[in-house]
Amino acid sequence: MIINSDVFDITKRVKAIDKSYLINWNEKKQRYEVVRMINNRLVVELIIPYSALDARTIILLHKSSIKNIHSIIRAYEHNNYKLSADSMEEQKYRLAYDLKILFQ
Repeated sequence: MIINSDVFDITKRVKAIDKSYLINWNEKKQRYEVVRMINNRLVVELIIPYSALDARTIILLHKSSIKNIHSIIRAYEHNNYKLSADSMEEQKYRLAYDLKILFQ
């Protein structure tokens, strides 16, 4: 069910980000979604992880906007690097422990 208006004017603010965006209430999954109409079908652009439409929705849309693709990619790369570095440190400690046990 497409939501056309709400108390906090989130639908209008979403339209200000992208005129093709619509807010949909997915009855089956009991959640809000940002969708757009493509070839007479609703295509989900973003699943709203909150139980209410509020400013968090707008913040999430801005963060995930294609306009911010470079910062999103940088954040993923930084996170992956950190995970990789943490994993390497853990492997070093595990190897050192194993060697210590082996040569006792």
